[in-house]
Amino acid sequence: AQAALRVLKIIDAIAGRATYITLLYESATARVHLVRLCAASPWLTDLLAQSPVLLDNLLDPRTLYELPERAELAADLVARCAQFDAGDTEAAMNLLRNYQKEVTLRVAAADLVHALPLVKVSDRLTWLAEVILNQALVFACAEMREQYGTPLRADGTPAAFAVIAYGKFGGIEMGYSSDLDLVFLHDCDALESESTGGARAINNGVYFSRLAQRLINWLATQTPAGRAYEVDMALRPNGGSGLLVTSFSSFATYQRGHAWTWEHQALTRARPVAGDEALGKIFNTLRAEILTRPRDPARLRKEIIDMRARMRANLEKKLPGRWDVKQGEGGMTEVEFITQFLVLRDAHKDAAIIQWSDNWRQLDALEHAGSVTPQQKARLIEVYRSYRAWTHERGLQLESSLARDSQFKAERETITALWRELLA
Repeated sequence: AQAALRVLKIIDAIAGRATYITLLYESATARVHLVRLCAASPWLTDLLAQSPVLLDNLLDPRTLYELPERAELAADLVARCAQFDAGDTEAAMNLLRNYQKEVTLRVAAADLVHALPLVKVSDRLTWLAEVILNQALVFACAEMREQYGTPLRADGTPAAFAVIAYGKFGGIEMGYSSDLDLVFLHDCDALESESTGGARAINNGVYFSRLAQRLINWLATQTPAGRAYEVDMALRPNGGSGLLVTSFSSFATYQRGHAWTWEHQALTRARPVAGDEALGKIFNTLRAEILTRPRDPARLRKEIIDMRARMRANLEKKLPGRWDVKQGEGGMTEVEFITQFLVLRDAHKDAAIIQWSDNWRQLDALEHAGSVTPQQKARLIEVYRSYRAWTHERGLQLESSLARDSQFKAERETITALWRELLA
């Protein structure tokens, strides 16, 4: 009955659109897969109802359930975008949004028939965000060049721009509704000079602010096809009061002398994802410098514990008989904090600890460095995986991340005990 109601929701959404009605009428394959996906997930039902163009994907199970690698995704999107004239912004925006939804549908379909393990789902969703972001940056840069030309550094070379991913995007752990935590950097050392070669010149500092804002618009503006992604800029230096885009030199000065410990925790999950590769490499060098800095273990422990207490006080959702899997005591965030504490404490002994930005491979490196025992690492990864799988499934069912108090008792006790062992 639930599946039938969800299918009717989609029929209602396409009523009056003969193309889609005909598609379902003439294709038994499309009908079978529509019912299967609607039965499995109300989230997918909503996605199909909001974007009926996705119904075309139900015609061929091979493409619906088999997913391309990252390079194939990028090549496919570039080929589709080549059909647009430079000035057709709305059509190009809609294409990015429809492509994001199409690939997300295919990932979810493969996920629901258990053709992909959780880590591969997150990989695919992260790759998708990367290729959409990179194509959006291509469009935004082309617009800026035509209007304002190119900003130059003091030595006359073109100034560079790079996009850094943080959070779930940076940590290669994206889910179906994850937003993009981004920081924008440039390397222009002549911000008071003006751009050259465009229809008109503007101040270089203004240029980079406009480029950043246009990139956000390409991703987050609401069009008839929806949004590609929500963008969160809260992790840039000085947060909401900071500049939208920061010079690398200012960013480096901030990280070296003014950043809070929680900002260095965030840096453990940061990585370049778009823009100038050389500037991305310079960012990685700075990240390594900051994260491998020797720290006073007692002071670091106190700051991490204090920050965790503040987060729980402000972010933990509390309902009678329920437990917050993400923010509750012994929950997902606690696993992340344990990992980040050990990374910041021990990376100066072994730089391999910070090679990766994701929780699981950092824990592998921490075990190799002797920071955790094989048993501690195995327990941390096993519980983290079970929490993530559960919240991931809840998302597909449009349910919250609040579990019953009786759930995850053993897992919560495990993480609480490990918190005491490793941070007490």
